[in-house]
Amino acid sequence: MEEKELIRRINSGEKELFKHIINEYNNFVYSICVNILRNPEDARDVSQDTFYKAYKALKRYDGTKSKLSTWLYKIAYNKCIDFIRKKNNFLNLKSYLKQKESKFDYQEHHFENEIVGELIAELSESDSALITLYYLNELSIREISFIIDDNENNIKVRLHRIRKQLKELANKKYNNELQK
Repeated sequence: MEEKELIRRINSGEKELFKHIINEYNNFVYSICVNILRNPEDARDVSQDTFYKAYKALKRYDGTKSKLSTWLYKIAYNKCIDFIRKKNNFLNLKSYLKQKESKFDYQEHHFENEIVGELIAELSESDSALITLYYLNELSIREISFIIDDNENNIKVRLHRIRKQLKELANKKYNNELQK
């Protein structure tokens, strides 16, 4: 069944069809939550909260502004931030980036990822979050714009400034060793 038709039918009263959305996006939402929260049990709880909120807000979903997956990503991301705030912590992408395992098997790439993680950890939480969404999560500028409620041009400018700041941090910290 096509996504638009599924959503229309759910909104028309066939609530049991929401299980199709859960089945389709459960792993996606859970992986977002576990990557941010770094705790599988918390991630499961927040994933459930995400789907509950999505179910309650489905009538307001406008498929013209974003894909369903992006809309769910935004809900999951915001639920994770709310969860962290409730635990009296701040969004700590710094520790997330330090703990994130390399996507590569080669030690050289692992070392480079550790350096990048250390540099990003020196950024503010909002800059860390932005660079993480764009480079590690590989979201588009448009998707990030939707998630953090900022316009695309501001995001492009911020990413440019963050890259410049990272380059300056690398030069300072590693005495130009990374500039080959």
